[in-house]
Amino acid sequence: MSSLKFFDEYVIKLICLYIYYNIMNYKKIINTFIISMLCLIFILNSPVALADNHTTVIGEPDLEINIEDDKIIPGVQSNSSISITNNGNIDQGGESEYENEVMSAKDIDLNVETNVDSVTATLQNTDVGNISNGETKKIPIRFESDRDMNDNFTLYVTANYNHTSEVEYTSDASGTTVTNRLFESDSSVNSFDLMTQKVSNLDVNEFSSNISINESGIVDVELKNNGDIKAENIQIQLEPTSQKTNLGSSDTITIDNIDVNEIKSFKFNMSFSDSAFSDSTYKIDLLTSYDGEYVDRYTEELHTRIQPEPKRTIEKEIIKSNIHVGDTGSIDIELTNDNNVNLNDTTVNF
Repeated sequence: MSSLKFFDEYVIKLICLYIYYNIMNYKKIINTFIISMLCLIFILNSPVALADNHTTVIGEPDLEINIEDDKIIPGVQSNSSISITNNGNIDQGGESEYENEVMSAKDIDLNVETNVDSVTATLQNTDVGNISNGETKKIPIRFESDRDMNDNFTLYVTANYNHTSEVEYTSDASGTTVTNRLFESDSSVNSFDLMTQKVSNLDVNEFSSNISINESGIVDVELKNNGDIKAENIQIQLEPTSQKTNLGSSDTITIDNIDVNEIKSFKFNMSFSDSAFSDSTYKIDLLTSYDGEYVDRYTEELHTRIQPEPKRTIEKEIIKSNIHVGDTGSIDIELTNDNNVNLNDTTVNF
């Protein structure tokens, strides 16, 4: 192509010199005109005049993936978000329209997983769509972990996407024409080391009661902090799960704080209905919420099961009576306590 271009320019110069010479000497005007027309036709149809500007744009997207919060709280749902920023690269430039095309990531599909069974990660949306060069998108992610999870773990984030790797086009006075496009599929794999926050961990250490069927009484409960930090501003909401149990006037307990490995107790009133069974246990839910060093309000659902004492009965027997009809007198009655506890302030009604 370069040798042909040189030849064409050389011939054009000779023809132009010839035309100039003839015009200056006022000779052979007709020949000059004919030769000039031929020269013009030659120039207009030469490869130099007809040559198009051919360009190939080459580039690719570059996805930078980060996680907003690298800490989770065990035993509760922890929320964060994954950010994806496209910092595309251009290897061979051209028109901005085609540069943006090769730097855009399309049809992005996001997948997450952890390296431990005790933590699961779930994305709100795995179909991210397209991200242009310079654009950032955030995708919410939810973590659910076991209550006793206390180790760090790794989160793997994989982004699969498509993109245009090359755009070939020609440009001339009439505009540009794309002659070819190359498409590729790619993926970006990232790993993040996430930490488990230290938290308080309240457990029911011990409870006791001696409430009989069809009676009310007091339940003593001990709470122990088996966690790593102090629990503060503790509130316990008591909720019975059976219609055979009833709580007293207050169903909310407040405790200032429980330090690590410390035990604190509280009491509440409850009763068993006449339809309760002494060989059954009845669950009481303790919905516990408290503040900690790393979390404003942490919630745990604790449980305790209480078994009622058998219904208390008294056997009565008349052992002596000498009252005749129409007379008054006394009756001797013997009461027998069939229970395993003492009965106080007993009243007998006839």
